[in-house]
Amino acid sequence: MSGVILPGCFIKCAEGGGRGGVDFGFLSTTTNELVAVSYLGGKEMPVLFQFDVGDIDSGASLSFLSQYPNEDEVLIPPLSYLEVTGELFFMNTDKGEVVDRLPCAYQLQPQV
Repeated sequence: MSGVILPGCFIKCAEGGGRGGVDFGFLSTTTNELVAVSYLGGKEMPVLFQFDVGDIDSGASLSFLSQYPNEDEVLIPPLSYLEVTGELFFMNTDKGEVVDRLPCAYQLQPQV
């Protein structure tokens, strides 16, 4: 993600102590860090979400039907809760760019 400022709910703890929010749309991710960083290149205020994924809450791999199967795309469904699990830290890319990196986990919301 780039060109936006993270909402305050990702930076400061809520009353219950958690940080994060609900994403209302599909979220395209990748298991390949180099691919993720390549999409951030040259853009302002880049943020890279680093997801810890469990066996239950995992997105759908799209590699088998993708035009770009080497991108290892994983789609996270709408209304997934993105929970910040660590502190924001900085990462330098191989091109010398500085990227904000935010450790997160996501929880899939049940359909009603």
